[in-house]
Amino acid sequence: MGNKPEWIIADLAICALGGVMVAVNTWVATRELRHILAHSDSVLLITTGRFLKYDYFSMLEELEPLAQSLPALRRVIHLGHRAYHDSLSFEQVRERGRIADHTALERACAAIEPNDIAYLLYTSGSTSTPKGVQLQHYTLIENMWHIGERMHVSEHDRLWLAVSLFWGLGCENALFNLMTHGGCVVCRKALSPARPCASSEMSAAR
Repeated sequence: MGNKPEWIIADLAICALGGVMVAVNTWVATRELRHILAHSDSVLLITTGRFLKYDYFSMLEELEPLAQSLPALRRVIHLGHRAYHDSLSFEQVRERGRIADHTALERACAAIEPNDIAYLLYTSGSTSTPKGVQLQHYTLIENMWHIGERMHVSEHDRLWLAVSLFWGLGCENALFNLMTHGGCVVCRKALSPARPCASSEMSAAR
């Protein structure tokens, strides 16, 4: 999906539960999507049906049956009105969270170690097969905090994030830089330099 609050919510929820957040390039081709999901052993895919000119549900159809092409993948969660087969909506997941066992959630959070992997980010694949880069909880927070310190970021700052969240610059340097200092990230769904920026296309996350 583009830069939306749901991207950040999903990112932080996965990390807080001790999972590994795998960011997928929104410009991905079917072959690259299969490689990333299979190589990362992803068990859950959160996606919109379409973004810009890309139809992700059509890509998944090309990979059917998913039980064979992506045996680790157990569930698809869709954002928006369009579903993929028996996928759950983001809203359904939110409602299930209201009745979740909070004791189990707290245990999952408490079990996370600083050296555990939080992110698995893939290179663009422009010259070869995309390669996964592992980022730990401790270094993800510490390094980005130091970047914010060097930039004198504070809770009064707002950062307009036009770069895609799936890039390291977006979900690492920018997001955790601002979050570790109480700042605000203003997300733009997609950047179109030829078109003025409308407030309806932006959302803020603090």
